Amino acid sequence: KSPQYEFSLILDIVQKFALAHPDIAFYLSHDGKQVFQTKGTNQLQEVLMQIYGRDVAKSAIAVENSDFDYQISGYIAQPHHNRATKYYMILFVNHRMIRNYHLQKAIIDAYHDYMPKDRYPIAVLNINMDAQLVDVNVHPSKWEIRLSKEKQLEKLLYQSVESVLKEHLQVAEVTMKQPQSKPEIMELDL
Repeated sequence: KSPQYEFSLILDIVQKFALAHPDIAFYLSHDGKQVFQTKGTNQLQEVLMQIYGRDVAKSAIAVENSDFDYQISGYIAQPHHNRATKYYMILFVNHRMIRNYHLQKAIIDAYHDYMPKDRYPIAVLNINMDAQLVDVNVHPSKWEIRLSKEKQLEKLLYQSVESVLKEHLQVAEVTMKQPQSKPEIMELDL
């Protein structure tokens, strides 16, 4: 393919590695020009800023949740920062890039009340788990995985994203103050 197309694929992979490992500094140049750089400060929000811009990174919501088998951490973008494809929902299992329709659907479902149907959220989430629960030998690319407790993880992922969205996007409750009634004046004819 064209050199520009090949470079776009390389840039995408380097950016995903940077998201998976914010503790490592990455530098990418093309034709003698710096294209992408992270500092390796272990600040995922800093890497988000390098890739998605200041507004997305600044307003990103931290996600932290776990159960007995899984630990979820990362950031999700505010619903008004959305995209036309699912491509921006990036999932890692034990810092390995993966694609999983069911896990992506759990995230989309959690955003359901906050986003139009034809738009998709930006999410960067890492799922730590015991290596015994995951089979990475499903496809030669290693992007597809098989989980032994996938439904449990789907539920935890959905609940984690949904609760964080509710907590950060809840509209303040407005209560109407009842007008104080004026005392009625009664006239008496004597």
